[in-house]
Amino acid sequence: MEPVAVSELKVKAIVIFKFMDEFNELEKIIKSYFQKELNKLALNDSHRLYFYYGGIASKNIFINYSDDKLSFNEHKFELNCFTHLTLNQIMKLAKSDCLSSIFEIDIESLQRKVTYKLPSAMIKVIHMRNKLAHELSELKLTDKDDCIELLSKDKLNELGSDIIYDFELKDDYDQIKLIFSNIIYMRKIKEQLTKA
Repeated sequence: MEPVAVSELKVKAIVIFKFMDEFNELEKIIKSYFQKELNKLALNDSHRLYFYYGGIASKNIFINYSDDKLSFNEHKFELNCFTHLTLNQIMKLAKSDCLSSIFEIDIESLQRKVTYKLPSAMIKVIHMRNKLAHELSELKLTDKDDCIELLSKDKLNELGSDIIYDFELKDDYDQIKLIFSNIIYMRKIKEQLTKA
């Protein structure tokens, strides 16, 4: 393998590791924020959320081979039942009317005069996380589906010098720049949520 390819692999490995690390931290922060903000939901939205959770809980079916039948797992009532929701489920609910009031958070662009809605931005980050976890050998990330906003090389070097340290971020590292851009935005989102 040529030195250039090895260098690119090193940068890619570091950026992917940092992405997963930042994602895990952000997931905990969002779930904590979600739990804290549930009390502020309107009664109608609260009812819809419990209805949604009831639908999820009712999917606990398994095959009982010894009796040749389908059986339901018991599901006990929990006061804090929403801790079992995944980040993806929370963000999809946040895009709906049910939780839109909790997640009315705008993320300001770091390069342009636009803002991104938190649920839409997080759906892109979740897509990227799933691709990194399950399709790493055939990674095909896109700016449209997987990245909040592709940042310029200069902006990435400015805001992420603690991520790639002394490695050079080359212009043709397209996949790496998409991942790197989302890391910068995840940090921005974490900062906004911890201030809220």
